[in-house]
Amino acid sequence: MQEASDLIRQHARQRGCNEREVIDASPKNFDWQEILASATSMSLFSERKLVEIRLPSGKPGAAGSKALCTYVDIAGPDDVLLLIAGKIDKQCMNSKWVKTLDKKGAVMQLWPIGARDLPRWLQQRVANAGMSIDRDALQLLSDRVEGNLLAAVQEVEKLKLLSDNSNISAKDVTEAVSDNARYNLFEMVDSALRGTDPKWLVEQGERFYLSLGFEPLPASFWTNSDLYELPADATLALTVSSCPGRAADGVHVLDKVVISPARGLVRRPSLVQ
Repeated sequence: MQEASDLIRQHARQRGCNEREVIDASPKNFDWQEILASATSMSLFSERKLVEIRLPSGKPGAAGSKALCTYVDIAGPDDVLLLIAGKIDKQCMNSKWVKTLDKKGAVMQLWPIGARDLPRWLQQRVANAGMSIDRDALQLLSDRVEGNLLAAVQEVEKLKLLSDNSNISAKDVTEAVSDNARYNLFEMVDSALRGTDPKWLVEQGERFYLSLGFEPLPASFWTNSDLYELPADATLALTVSSCPGRAADGVHVLDKVVISPARGLVRRPSLVQ
């Protein structure tokens, strides 16, 4: 739908519609008189304008149906109306407003691309990019994008940039998507926080647990934690996962903790006397 709308907008610009007015008709309290006011208003920047109405529900209601029929009667002949709607059921297709728009212009129905149609759609996208693709590569690419058409478009553009020839093989697809396959969310967080003060990370973790109703870290945590450099004669120190209040009993934590919000600031400790 996005590409179809872009083609209509491009065609309208080529025909002199240099002004574009977007009207969101999704709110329940939307006043349909707004589109009638647009029909009678003059364009400020050009002789022609594109009026784009967005109707996600696909059902304008009685007031909207009447307003749309009135719009096509009073709007200037040089203006272009683009109505982008959600799914329109069979009953609505027989309604007066749909028939009026179809008579004055054109009604296009765009159906979702299912799993069975995805390989053929991908093959067409590849051909439009000036390339061809092997059957195995096509199936691999279909499995990779899993019905995400936006991801499919991006993958085809990537293959166009990375491929050495005009024919795409399964090897080309595998190599092109390998970086995505190795993507790791935890490594992304670690990279983003690399060089950050560990004390700041612990403070953010403490704020989170305080918001859940936990008690704040005891003062001894900050003096005994290995967030700080240990004295030269120290033989054992409490770590981030130390048990508050147990230090006086000689209870120490042997496990070290990886300070990473994505993996958790505190890990179940192993205690020894």
